[in-house]
Amino acid sequence: MPRADADDRRQHSSGAGGVSTRERAGSSPPGAAPVRPRGRVGGVTSARWSFEASRAAPGQGRQAIREFAAAAEPTAWALGAIALCVTEALTNVVVHAYRDQERAGRVEMDAELDGNSLRVRVRDHGAGLKPRLDSPGLGLGLPLITRMSARAEVASPNGGGTEIIMRFDVREQDGAHGR
Repeated sequence: MPRADADDRRQHSSGAGGVSTRERAGSSPPGAAPVRPRGRVGGVTSARWSFEASRAAPGQGRQAIREFAAAAEPTAWALGAIALCVTEALTNVVVHAYRDQERAGRVEMDAELDGNSLRVRVRDHGAGLKPRLDSPGLGLGLPLITRMSARAEVASPNGGGTEIIMRFDVREQDGAHGR
């Protein structure tokens, strides 16, 4: 799926980081579409998944990203932060993205691992970022992602939906992010 140019989306950022792409064949959790190759460049590994935006999606995504990130031999703290942030991002999609539709849509997730840097993108094609007074959540998901990741960006692509890009240092010990 092509990424939107910076001019095509509104962004909100926190922190710093950057990565490029190469593919590693990987496994997919039950119910997830298989990992699809994206090409090879240097020492970067990447994978892509697609899930139905159902109650199972957060667990499927958490399992997929833990298996993918394990190749980098992350610290226990980093792996826990990665899994938590992916779970929160996917839960936001399940709860909010397709709330006005009869059937759940899809959520796409891709990841790139370049040395000690992991970038994870979660993308839906739902309602987008809109205030919701009847929200069943407490509004803690995005602030938690911002706190636990080295950098987080939330974008509203022109085509609709929401895109969350999270970056992690897989060697991080305690969540300090150099602060």
